[in-house]
Amino acid sequence: MNFDGYYIPGLSNQIITKYVKLTYLYEFEKSATIGTFPLKFYLMEKQPTNILILGNGFDLNFGLKTGYCDFVKSEQFLKLKNFGSELANYLHEQNDLNNWIDIENELTACSHNQLGNLEKEYDDVCAALMNYLEQIHYPKDQWPTARAYDLFEAYQNKEFLVIDFNYTPTSRLLLQHFGKSDQQIDDILIKIHGSTAARNIIFGVEDSAKIKRQHVFLKKSFNKNFSPRDFKKMFQGAESLAFFGHSLGITDFMYFKDFFSNATFSNKRKDLIIFHYGKQGYLDLHMQLDDMTNNRLSALKQSNTVTFIDSVLG
Repeated sequence: MNFDGYYIPGLSNQIITKYVKLTYLYEFEKSATIGTFPLKFYLMEKQPTNILILGNGFDLNFGLKTGYCDFVKSEQFLKLKNFGSELANYLHEQNDLNNWIDIENELTACSHNQLGNLEKEYDDVCAALMNYLEQIHYPKDQWPTARAYDLFEAYQNKEFLVIDFNYTPTSRLLLQHFGKSDQQIDDILIKIHGSTAARNIIFGVEDSAKIKRQHVFLKKSFNKNFSPRDFKKMFQGAESLAFFGHSLGITDFMYFKDFFSNATFSNKRKDLIIFHYGKQGYLDLHMQLDDMTNNRLSALKQSNTVTFIDSVLG
């Protein structure tokens, strides 16, 4: 095996080569990680044929109360508010005004407000979010009624990789339900933003967010568990990609922009399956795709087989 081509952020090539040579002789240990990624993903030689990309709508499809609106109304969050957290009070107020909340945008706004101890209060909100998500109940007997369940079931006899943007253990529990061992799951599951199970969630704003210099701790990239991954090559090599519950929004633009832009003129036709939530979801996703393809939506659909599926419908 040639080790010369490997690069892992934060490690010298000498250390990588020595480490890889040692670990390659054995099975990769479950604890061998760089940031939120198992080391094996940096060394992946086999191109996944099918890729599933999951966003918060995946959890919501199972009836789980994992939205930020649910969190802001939770006991864990209200405790911060009642103890006088200015950040918690501000976020709660915005949720009451709009009946929904985009926490990442509000964190950006908070950077320009005169909050007394933003860093500590931000850390407190992160901890409260993990505590809230950890106490969520997973009614497995109701899973088969969800469209998200059907998606996973359809891929069980195929080779696939799961890229999960959620903090929750839903995807792992579902893979276990379909008979996958922990080792098999570790081989096919990437938790982009960390997980509550590992207590390493990556919560914050993107690098492009206009925040004050001293508030750099609000950026996801500030988190010591943050390990940026360029999925462009992996996406381009796959035969099919299915997006469930992901808005393809600005907060995760960096993962998808190049792929969708190139997909408008790629010679390799792909199956793109995009689940949306009702008419508004269909509209919102098209607006995002229009941006990422540089207004070449028609070219995207001509160069690929693009299927939109309403997750609301049975």
